[in-house]
Amino acid sequence: NENGQVKPTRAAVLLFAEYPSDLMDSKCTVRVFQYTGKLETIGETPNLIGTPKTISGPIIKLIKESHEYVLTLLRSGIKIPSGFVTKYQVPERAVKESITNAVIHRDYFMKRDIEVKIFEDRVEIENPGLFPYNITSTNIGHIRSDGYRNDLLVKHLREFPSPPNLDQN
Repeated sequence: NENGQVKPTRAAVLLFAEYPSDLMDSKCTVRVFQYTGKLETIGETPNLIGTPKTISGPIIKLIKESHEYVLTLLRSGIKIPSGFVTKYQVPERAVKESITNAVIHRDYFMKRDIEVKIFEDRVEIENPGLFPYNITSTNIGHIRSDGYRNDLLVKHLREFPSPPNLDQN
């Protein structure tokens, strides 16, 4: 900085700090909520199941623990064709990809958590920030983004052993 002090980049803090939120003027956590029914009700009798869980840590740990915790809430049975296979309400790959994208591509300048809301018929993930670059609510899923919101994060995350991101936009 201008005082000659060495300061880590935002990406370095997110990748390596045990508690990134403590070092940044931003929230870097995932909050998981589970509800009874198909809608969130607030007020005197909220339909929350249990206490919401807050997950934090360096990004690799954040993605892994968020994914694993959400899957424990989505278990719906076990198939036994030729052995035990856990079955989930939502495909495991969709859960992992959605959480990974939310963590990697969120706006880390916003002071909000990523929220995972689990209902009886779906999972919603609310990610702080606007769509990046050329992505809109009407074309998401149909076109590729012109870039990444967090280029350094994406670049360095894919260098970890077994990276959570496939780096395919």
